[in-house]
Amino acid sequence: MNSDLIIILNKILAAFDEGILKSNIEWAFLKKAEFNAFRNTEEYRTYNEEEVFLRFGGKTWFRIFSDNPMEYIEKIVIKNHEAMIKKRNGIISKKMADLDITSVTFCKNVFSKDGFEGV
Repeated sequence: MNSDLIIILNKILAAFDEGILKSNIEWAFLKKAEFNAFRNTEEYRTYNEEEVFLRFGGKTWFRIFSDNPMEYIEKIVIKNHEAMIKKRNGIISKKMADLDITSVTFCKNVFSKDGFEGV
């Protein structure tokens, strides 16, 4: 892993990452509110685990929403987001280093709904 490349990638993708983090926090707030409303229904008392887990992003997220306040959930979202960035940028920098790319002097990011193209 080339730390200089990782620094460059962090700068290049900062706006993208900030948008994703904001979106993930909004998702968590909405899902927590949805869970709180769901908790007060008859359906909650007799729910089918598979259906409910899918509704709330999986078993782990269901447990997180059911047992924690939003402040803690936000910390989990941020921690997961930072881990994703570290892993992604590590993979990209390794591939760049394998191609003997040591620096990026110019880049143009084209963002789309499901990600980005080009660095």
